Amino acid sequence: MPSFLRLPRRSEKPRFVGLTHVIDKGLPVGELESRLAAVGEYVDVWKLGFGTAYLDPTVEDKVAALERAGIRACLGGTLLEVAWAQGRAEECLDWAGETGFACVEVSNGTCAMPLEAKPPHHDRQSEVRGHLRGGIQGPLGAGVGLLVGRGNGR
Repeated sequence: MPSFLRLPRRSEKPRFVGLTHVIDKGLPVGELESRLAAVGEYVDVWKLGFGTAYLDPTVEDKVAALERAGIRACLGGTLLEVAWAQGRAEECLDWAGETGFACVEVSNGTCAMPLEAKPPHHDRQSEVRGHLRGGIQGPLGAGVGLLVGRGNGR
């Protein structure tokens, strides 16, 4: 790394403040591993967004690679929104936990989820956290209502 800039020292993983996250829009597992080799030490959360995790036959390999790199795999909120719209949110959360996701984004960008359909903030945390293994919670990025989980997954 060049040394001409004064940069603050990064805290050790797992970090709970100053998080760096990546949005994965369908990267093949080989490219993911290549990027992890280059920048993995700087990344804390890797979000598999836009429902790509549901369609990716290598999703378990990706989640395992992220876990080995000390990066929390996060299921993007679009998939949870679609599952909620179809009355299948519970099954989506079960699948996320079984697949090894450490956290799930709870967003409101795809489906017009009425406010009265959303339980209070703390209830949503408990509901989502009950499906996942591992304990991070809090906001992550613009438009993210809640990111909850339990550490690094498995």
